[in-house]
Amino acid sequence: MKHESLVALKTFRDSKTGLENRNERKIRTTNSLCRTKKEQEILEALMDDKELSQTRQIDIQRFAQQDLAVKKSQEKMLLIRDKLAKTVNKNKKIIELRQKLQKGSWEIDHSSPQKTNRVFKPSNFKELKIEF
Repeated sequence: MKHESLVALKTFRDSKTGLENRNERKIRTTNSLCRTKKEQEILEALMDDKELSQTRQIDIQRFAQQDLAVKKSQEKMLLIRDKLAKTVNKNKKIIELRQKLQKGSWEIDHSSPQKTNRVFKPSNFKELKIEF
């Protein structure tokens, strides 16, 4: 008596997709059954040169357009980066200039925010101490 086990189960590796099946089998029509191997080779070797050249030209144009689009987008990115770099550099220079002007104004007035002697009014609020 034969023992049934999991060996009989099929997995995804055992099954083939429709694409694999289509690639493996060739369509056998009545006309193709009557051909000899030499006739089959001759028919497979035949090509329409005009149609092939048209398709080739279309593909060349399509790839040329894609290359132009890529080049144009790269140029745009370079322009954007240049503009951004100019803005960043301008802002850095403005910050440095403002800092120099601020230091200069503090030296002229002989007062800086750290050295001011302010007199604060006493507040009407009571102090609240929290002890833990």
